Amino acid sequence: MKRIVLAVICLMLALGTAVLRPRFSPIPRPLPTSPGGSVLIAVEGLGVSEGSATFAGMKFSSYGLMPTRNGTPDDSDFNAGLRMILAGSRPPAPDAPTLIDFTRQQRAPFHLHTLTGANAVQDAANLVAKLTMPNGLPQNTSLFVVGVTPSTAALGRRERVAPVYFWMRETAIPQPSLLTSPSTRRRPGLVAATDIASTVSASLDLPAEARRIGDGRPMETFPTLSHSRTPFATASDPLAGILQRQATTWGLQAREQKLLPAVPWILAVLFVVSKWGRYAPLQTAARAAILSTPLALIAGAPFVTTAVPTLTSSGSFVYLLAAILILALATLAGRDKQWGDRLPRLLAFLTALVVTVDTCGGGYLLSRTPLSYSVLEAARFYGIGNEVSGLFLGAAIVAVGANQGVAVTLCWGLTAAVILGAPALGADAGGFIAALVGFTTLSLANRRGANSSTTRNKGSFVYAGIAVAVAIFAFALWDGSRPASSRTHIGEAVTRARETGFGSIATMARRKVLVNTRLLTTSPWAILLYVQVATIVWRYQRESRGGKAKLAPPAPVTHLALFATMLTLFALNDSGVVAGATCGCWLLSSQEYDGLDAASTK
Repeated sequence: MKRIVLAVICLMLALGTAVLRPRFSPIPRPLPTSPGGSVLIAVEGLGVSEGSATFAGMKFSSYGLMPTRNGTPDDSDFNAGLRMILAGSRPPAPDAPTLIDFTRQQRAPFHLHTLTGANAVQDAANLVAKLTMPNGLPQNTSLFVVGVTPSTAALGRRERVAPVYFWMRETAIPQPSLLTSPSTRRRPGLVAATDIASTVSASLDLPAEARRIGDGRPMETFPTLSHSRTPFATASDPLAGILQRQATTWGLQAREQKLLPAVPWILAVLFVVSKWGRYAPLQTAARAAILSTPLALIAGAPFVTTAVPTLTSSGSFVYLLAAILILALATLAGRDKQWGDRLPRLLAFLTALVVTVDTCGGGYLLSRTPLSYSVLEAARFYGIGNEVSGLFLGAAIVAVGANQGVAVTLCWGLTAAVILGAPALGADAGGFIAALVGFTTLSLANRRGANSSTTRNKGSFVYAGIAVAVAIFAFALWDGSRPASSRTHIGEAVTRARETGFGSIATMARRKVLVNTRLLTTSPWAILLYVQVATIVWRYQRESRGGKAKLAPPAPVTHLALFATMLTLFALNDSGVVAGATCGCWLLSSQEYDGLDAASTK
């Protein structure tokens, strides 16, 4: 009874956080319309530092940052970046309509200035100074200044980000505000480059069909800066410190991610040692090292980049700290067998707890760790990425274990699904479905015993499958009915299917297959996935030959749940190879505990 009460309380807390967090967040406002016209100044080589120095003293209404990845290998390609901004997609199709096409069709007063070359930043400052003079622009005219490409110095620091400035005479106030966007789940100061065209279109008050240009959504602004004050803001320029700090933090994360491809190779070697090694303490230490590596990268990396910025410039100090923590845990685990046997479940509990608390609290750790999406990649700006999705879900399954009972297990599964799938939290549609599949498998596999008939077990799985399908269908309909700024990928897929037919679903599925097929042959995470599956299959075959493997308790039922979860993550995510590999790391911790759990229930 105590277990189910605890699980229900946690489920209610997760649901409450998902519902209440948006209500307590700052409420942004749309940018004012500008019937007098709109001017867009696109600048080459405008970085955050250059913008702060060049435009110092100019009273813009709102400030923001945007990633400059343009869909090509060359981040400094001005023409590709400008095309992406005007078409609202990354990368746009050759025949995609642009902002210029829409404004010409509507005869809207729109003007575009492109400034390139060595003096582009200074030329932009001179042009802005001229246009913001009392008689520089007609009344009710908006001005957007956008850094299409970052400066050479910023690229050297891997700060692939540029400033966005908004000005309108009627809203130019001494205390400016931060720009935000539904595309970034309204993160203060962050917008997507694909939002520029939609924002200009909305400011010109064009018809609804002309406002949705590409994938962009109109930018918004927070009315004051009070919600975003930090110790890095200064009295003379309250936004310069905030934006510069954001750019520096993202740049540090991007530099640390250069070493991330080495992690799956290391984990693959340790995985083999943990299963094939002949020395028991070495096996235990290798297992502890694998399961503690992701947790160390999540919990330790952000604090290293904050506390010791001078040492992180090499991009390796964070990994040094993680290695020290992992070595300490592995050494202790190897010396004490009893402690080492219980360590995997403890690490699973800590990993699930850290990700849960951080996600519900706004994602401070996940936005800074190298084991997560980087804002500068312009792939995802919010929620839980594929690496952490698989890691969290596998840890949650192992932490719950195989002796909790059906009701308790399903409550924990719903909690994990809410954390992963709620648009205000993880916003990971694939993880939401994988959580339902994984925990349903865990709860049903746990019922299999000597007194259970095969027919009844098959019926239970059928009914559970129907229940999961109904839950997914209901979530898809609910998510598709939400506003565009709040939908997950499932809601977007439902909306597109309504608008363009089910061909869009087939296109999305085909894209996922192609991406995963490419990753299976090119990604180092695929090597880890191959090693995990091959090692577990080899061990089962060896035990079956010795008569040790069974399908009834104390069989490793958590293995079955983890395999079902890995398969679902692989099938539903664009980079399901990564999610499946991180989830598969927990295969090391399930078999021993299934046996202990089953023995404890006798």
